[in-house]
Amino acid sequence: MTFRERRASPRCVCSQRHGWGAARIRPGHDVQVLDLSSLGALIQSTTRLVPNSRVELRFGKNGLARTIRGRIVRSYVCAIDADVVFYRSAVAFDQMLELSTIRPDEVE
Repeated sequence: MTFRERRASPRCVCSQRHGWGAARIRPGHDVQVLDLSSLGALIQSTTRLVPNSRVELRFGKNGLARTIRGRIVRSYVCAIDADVVFYRSAVAFDQMLELSTIRPDEVE
């Protein structure tokens, strides 16, 4: 059985090594960006994000920050530690994000 790609846009896998791994979701929760495309992102956090809720995802720092609005399309528990629950959530952006406008050295 082969996997059929359903993504509308290619994604890049993010990591702290590449400098793309961190962002904030309004009102100030830190999230880890697992992968990113011009149309959406897969994020991980310790904050539960409810599907269909509106969010703002902020990349960058100081005067170089970029904020994009979107909607949580799915969210699920991905890990449970002794005292914390980790959630993975998919964000669909309201408008296309030009990835070249976010440089890795701008990430918080």
